[in-house]
Amino acid sequence: FLYDYLPRLLKLILCLVQQVMDGKDSDVFARFKELLFKGFLAVRKHKNVFVTVLKIMAEGTDFPCFAKKKAVEDFSNRFCHGKPDSALRAHVDDLVKKSVGNTRTRLYDNFQYFTNGIL
Repeated sequence: FLYDYLPRLLKLILCLVQQVMDGKDSDVFARFKELLFKGFLAVRKHKNVFVTVLKIMAEGTDFPCFAKKKAVEDFSNRFCHGKPDSALRAHVDDLVKKSVGNTRTRLYDNFQYFTNGIL
């Protein structure tokens, strides 16, 4: 599940951004985005290790997350390897923009709350 679906969005609920980070226009939020970008840069340096581990995990398994033949390739592409840092920054900015207050995240959180009492 983690490798095929989850990384397309971050869980950035609106109240976290507004109350903890002081809103989308704050210095704290800008710092968060900068650190997230630097984290992507750091992880990208080790992309081959992560992809190799994933290939080993995918070998001969019937886990649903590996059912899609391109799961490992799609995971690898999320590192934006071989692209300039500016493209990675644009990717991170887009990821954050799509994630803040995302309707699907809010609906899933409500579902978890009403069915399982998880807040």
